[in-house]
Amino acid sequence: MTAAEDNVPIVALTYDIPPYIINEGTGGLETAILTSALDKGTDEFTYRQMSYDEVETAIGSGVADIALGVTLPSDGSYEKEDNGIPIYYSYPSWPFHNYIFTKTSDNINNNEPITSIQELANIGPVYTWEGAVNELGDEFYNTFVSNTNYQPIGNQTEQVELFWNTSNALIVIDRSIFLAISEKIVNETSDDMPLDQLFVEHNLFDPITTFGIGFKSKDMRDEFNSGLAQICCSFDYYELLVEYGIESADDSKEICVAASDENIKYMNGTNFGVMDGNGARSMVLLLRTVLLVVVSFTLFLFQGN
Repeated sequence: MTAAEDNVPIVALTYDIPPYIINEGTGGLETAILTSALDKGTDEFTYRQMSYDEVETAIGSGVADIALGVTLPSDGSYEKEDNGIPIYYSYPSWPFHNYIFTKTSDNINNNEPITSIQELANIGPVYTWEGAVNELGDEFYNTFVSNTNYQPIGNQTEQVELFWNTSNALIVIDRSIFLAISEKIVNETSDDMPLDQLFVEHNLFDPITTFGIGFKSKDMRDEFNSGLAQICCSFDYYELLVEYGIESADDSKEICVAASDENIKYMNGTNFGVMDGNGARSMVLLLRTVLLVVVSFTLFLFQGN
């Protein structure tokens, strides 16, 4: 079967990582953002689950038309080729809050917070998702690029299971995903001890790590980006984060301002071409400031309720 058979776009995504991906890929936050921004139903796509590395190459290998949760190009171009196939990337589309977790039973660092990534070099194994070494900053890369303790796992349920079943293991993972999967594991195996007493969390990374969507179709990518800006302005995006229990719904401000800013830049290259440089920059700054004020005010109202 090839991509887009019967004109139904095939979506590549990872195995279930609640609350981001659930119900064998047909539900969760990632699918909700995709379908909401494109104003399409969940049943208008075919879903194929695979490892993180396979998702990253799914369009270039011809098995998918859309790839969810991919790393965006670092040069700001939002385009690249894979096996001669152009791939068009969305703006940052959803946030992850990555932490390091250790088990209290292992007493790593006397169960005190670890304060430096370099301290992790001789502890482990360190279980991460595939690609983490390239996505968590220079210090993490330099510490683990050649470190045999670094163990990337393609299925995050397996990643969490390995963490709980391996002595002196560390895990690097989004907090919401870790808690959702661990809750089920601990409920099946523990002696009624609360989950939050079984682990120590270590906050060593940037506040959020963002991912986007790869599209084989430039038109669909542009449609998604426009739709993402629209659900931000209508605050449907914020409500999706709340609905799926993402750790901090304040992330909607960062994602939405960034997406709107990029959308304005994209328009600047086309619709704003008649302006001089100062005029275009002033328009971008004005619209960005207005959006920031509106999003911040609406978040205040939602949180007040």
